[in-house]
Amino acid sequence: IVSGLIDVVVVSLEALEMNLNNDFITKNNLSPLLEIDLDLYDKNVIYRPEVRLIKTKDKAKFGLRNLVWVWISGILGVGGVFKRLDGSEGSYRMELQMDPNVTMLLAKVNKHMHMIEVKSNRYRRQFSKYEYLWSSDLQQLFR
Repeated sequence: IVSGLIDVVVVSLEALEMNLNNDFITKNNLSPLLEIDLDLYDKNVIYRPEVRLIKTKDKAKFGLRNLVWVWISGILGVGGVFKRLDGSEGSYRMELQMDPNVTMLLAKVNKHMHMIEVKSNRYRRQFSKYEYLWSSDLQQLFR
């Protein structure tokens, strides 16, 4: 049972990892799995949704990292679907999380999310340097 569950988790995490991998997306001419908007809101340049992890229970305020974590939790949740056959209490989730292939794929997903965050923040800063255009009084500026 454990090896079958690990196979399910590995295939799912591989698909997620590939869809977060910019090189894979570009090479295969795929559409991105995640899409965000860059907006000017209350005189701040923000992403909707934010890229970073948002500490909230309100799903409407989740960032991309929250969303990906929910997906990963769902993938790993397969370990809790089946009752243990060895007579012990609990689920197979620990065995899934401890598997080297699963651990490696989780690290790759985290790496891709980190790169998305770094690139997004770099792009945001390009616009933030023009902040004076929306934070200044235009009437006074053009006098």
